[in-house]
Amino acid sequence: MVDWLLFGPAVFIFCTSLLVKCSC
Repeated sequence: MVDWLLFGPAVFIFCTSLLVKCSC
């Protein structure tokens, strides 16, 4: 079972960093 308290924020930060990288 996935611990969403740890996995959720990590995915959010990862996706945000990808969006910033693509927009630059």
